[in-house]
Amino acid sequence: AGAAFANLVIACSWSTSGVLVGRLLGGIFAASVPVAQAATMDVVPTKQVALALSRVAAASQLGIVVGPAISAVLQALFGLWSIPADLRVRAVFASSGVFALLVLIAGVAVGPSRLAAKESDLGSEEASGVATKPDAIPTKPVDGKTRLV
Repeated sequence: AGAAFANLVIACSWSTSGVLVGRLLGGIFAASVPVAQAATMDVVPTKQVALALSRVAAASQLGIVVGPAISAVLQALFGLWSIPADLRVRAVFASSGVFALLVLIAGVAVGPSRLAAKESDLGSEEASGVATKPDAIPTKPVDGKTRLV
């Protein structure tokens, strides 16, 4: 939501100070990667956390690498669609904001089902006797003594 808002502020800005405010907001909301990683750990089944966290990191870095190229392509397309040159950069930021909102809506729509899957995954681990905490050491009684498994 923050990235979408920041991009829409830039798209609607008619002054340099408005663009700076939008970029400031974008920088503040870019610090949400740790929040995304924490949310990923809450939603994804335990066995898939490493894969999911690597995808979050890859998506973050992919945006930095591919973003400028997509901006250039969009500006060229907007030129073909006869959008005036002085509005093309605004149109790119508006497109980016709308895309971010669509991703947010899709995430909210899919989120509850993923959380339910995570909860059922935890329930199956507890039912099977698998330790759910990394610091828990599984033990088994043998000959009246507790031994490590």
